[in-house]
Amino acid sequence: MPKHSQALSQPASQSSGLSLSASISAALLTYLMQAENAWAAGFAIRNQSAASSGTSLASDGVNTYDASGIFANPATMSELKGQHVSVSASYLMAGIKVKDASLTNTTSAGPVPNPNQGKNEIDKASDPIVIPSLFGTHQLNEDIHVGWAITAPWATNVSYDKEWTGRYHAVDTELAVTEIGVSGSYR
Repeated sequence: MPKHSQALSQPASQSSGLSLSASISAALLTYLMQAENAWAAGFAIRNQSAASSGTSLASDGVNTYDASGIFANPATMSELKGQHVSVSASYLMAGIKVKDASLTNTTSAGPVPNPNQGKNEIDKASDPIVIPSLFGTHQLNEDIHVGWAITAPWATNVSYDKEWTGRYHAVDTELAVTEIGVSGSYR
């Protein structure tokens, strides 16, 4: 047979360069390396304005009532004429309670109760907080708008008794994210 015919008659696994297992491994590694969201025990605060809350957040993407619409969709500022400022505050009362908590130790024989149990119930672990937000838009000309926002879209605060069962994991936690954004729109 001529040399070019031999290359055409080889099995596909020999001519492809990568084996099937290497291809699967590469695909699996690519999948595992993708960034994922962290779903921690915080609170996403989507209520950034009275206009949004008044529609049960249904107007988030199309809110053209005030400057707070830029939180979800900066293009909404193209519907606002002139300058706009929106100030808002949300009152968050989480009401976190702990009931029937217990500690276990993991051993080679399996889980066994920890002798240092501590309190297993807490009636109130989180204090109410006020979360402010501030938005502004400015119309540069008929087609171009700029806007800015200062918000706190995620926050949590918990304070457990020093003797509670989960004291080895956390006692006092306070976390707040302040987001400062500048955006623009062109119609």
